[in-house]
Amino acid sequence: MKNISIFQLVVLCIFGLFIGVGTIILTIYSNKGGNQATKQISVTIWGTLDTNAVRSVTNQIQQGGGQKMRITYVQKSEKTFESDLAEAIATEVGPDIVLLRQDSLVSNLAKLSPISYDLYPARDYRDSFIEESELFVAPLGILAVPFAIDPLVMYWNRDLFSRAGLANPPRYWDEVFALAEGLTKQDASGAITQSAVALGNYDNITNAKEILSVMLLQSGNKITTWNDKFTSINVVLTQSSVPAESVLSFYTQFSDPRKPVFSWSRALLDSQSVFLSNRLGIYFGFASELKGIREKSPNLNFDITYVPQSRNGPVSGTMGRLYGMAVLKSSPDILGSVEVIKALTSAKAIASFVSASGLPPVRKDVKVSAGDPYQAIFSQSALVSHGWLDPNRTVSDAAFKDMIESVVSGFTTPADAMSQAAQQLRYNAPR
Repeated sequence: MKNISIFQLVVLCIFGLFIGVGTIILTIYSNKGGNQATKQISVTIWGTLDTNAVRSVTNQIQQGGGQKMRITYVQKSEKTFESDLAEAIATEVGPDIVLLRQDSLVSNLAKLSPISYDLYPARDYRDSFIEESELFVAPLGILAVPFAIDPLVMYWNRDLFSRAGLANPPRYWDEVFALAEGLTKQDASGAITQSAVALGNYDNITNAKEILSVMLLQSGNKITTWNDKFTSINVVLTQSSVPAESVLSFYTQFSDPRKPVFSWSRALLDSQSVFLSNRLGIYFGFASELKGIREKSPNLNFDITYVPQSRNGPVSGTMGRLYGMAVLKSSPDILGSVEVIKALTSAKAIASFVSASGLPPVRKDVKVSAGDPYQAIFSQSALVSHGWLDPNRTVSDAAFKDMIESVVSGFTTPADAMSQAAQQLRYNAPR
């Protein structure tokens, strides 16, 4: 041991060097792995849905095990959402995720980062969500992952029906004719004092655009479709096997005093208020309106069922306001945002949202309580909900209003009104 050769000394030094380098490398990689395992994803979500209902889900995710997530949800006004978002992105203080309604998807398309099918396989998506969710699917990926669905349903006044000797609400649109004659009442001056159904006008009919949209969709009219590149839409409002003008004629005749089905006039208050005052037989509203109706008129004796169907139409179902979570291109953590979206749209998370909001599940694998008669209608309506790609919600509101009121006023024919509405939508579609 006293006499170590130069060769042995070199070998020992090299061996020691390898041990030292190996220790350093192991330390570096173990630290990286540890940091990755404990990395916290922090995202901000903007939406218009109720804060308490959404936070019931985000809190559940944040308190769960696994990778930690810090999720901030900010409820924004529907009226200013688009302008607030554009301003926030321009000043680089925007959210990571937006909770968009289907009629805001196209107008915000350029801001979104599609979720790759490598991250969310198309088969898993289709198997998990209701059919209307296919509006969010594009060749490059998923534009938004469904989080909530709010279907249009039919609220009907049980007392008014009973007094008229009617046991059940209509199942088909043509059955509404008989109701209009039997339930509508007028005073000596011809003013409507009790209405069978709120159809025919626009301004004082809550959800008028959606009601007419349901009729069009049931007739097989898709209203709009994606273009070939999925960068904008094609307006197909006037391209249907069932002429769109016949649907518009059916809708508007209920406000024509010359028709036997006359049941609505511009002199009335808005349709929800008339329903709450016990003077309207049928009110078409969304599932989300149930809570407000109960609170505003606790003694109103009403029930809920499916919207009427077209007896000969090729499509059955209703219209649903579909809300989806989309990642913004401006997010500094796109992959982290995708992970948050997947967590918030899991079966467990959606079940929590259903419980907190009263809305039906947007996932097909989430069951609802059999003891809730309203939820049964909501859930079945959600499964058969449809929608269309709106180029601009403000523009389409105006187009539908002009279309209906021009016919009611006698200024134009239903065919010309439909053509003009199609032109308005087409002109305002993204280029």
